[in-house]
Amino acid sequence: MTYVTSIGLDVHARSVSTCAFDPFTGEVAQRTFGTDAAEIAGWILGFEEPKAVYGSGPTGFALCRELRAPGVDCVVGAVSRMQRPSAERGRFSRFPTAGSYASWLGLAPSERSSGEKEARGGITKTGNSASRRALVEAARHFHSRSPKPKAAPAGYEVPAAIKGRADDATERLSRRHGALRAAGKRARVANAAVARELACWVRGIGRRAEGTLG
Repeated sequence: MTYVTSIGLDVHARSVSTCAFDPFTGEVAQRTFGTDAAEIAGWILGFEEPKAVYGSGPTGFALCRELRAPGVDCVVGAVSRMQRPSAERGRFSRFPTAGSYASWLGLAPSERSSGEKEARGGITKTGNSASRRALVEAARHFHSRSPKPKAAPAGYEVPAAIKGRADDATERLSRRHGALRAAGKRARVANAAVARELACWVRGIGRRAEGTLG
């Protein structure tokens, strides 16, 4: 089943914290519930094509079964196999600049020095590998992006100012990727460079979601 809204659940014995992310708008919605599965399901089903997931633990699979009963697409993930980039990252506001976030992801170019000479090499690949791979994979698609992007679903429209900025960013990243390839750069080099700029954009969205961008 395809889905639009990603929903994470943090399940405890007496409470369930939820977080929904809409990739079309970048909007994040959060709410904390008690243990009433029907109430949680009603909230989840209010989003377009939602998919919910939570980590296996002491609470087991009971909530998953109760959420599936009214039609929620819910899965339980094995914690030992789940990537946890968000937990490692913390709040976006802890990164003073967009470049510092890109560096944390390992998307900054490496540097080598010998005497008075300095040279830059490939990206450092330090930091969070899961987030870095996701950004590099996303950057690869700017090379062949559609000239007419898919419109947001009905009811998920965003303010013109936000859409305009997103369109400008997409156009910029697409031109950047094309220019690098036209200059003879290898595909993986172009992907890494565009992924670095995309990371800066992600930080901006994250800080807006946190309410920490002045």
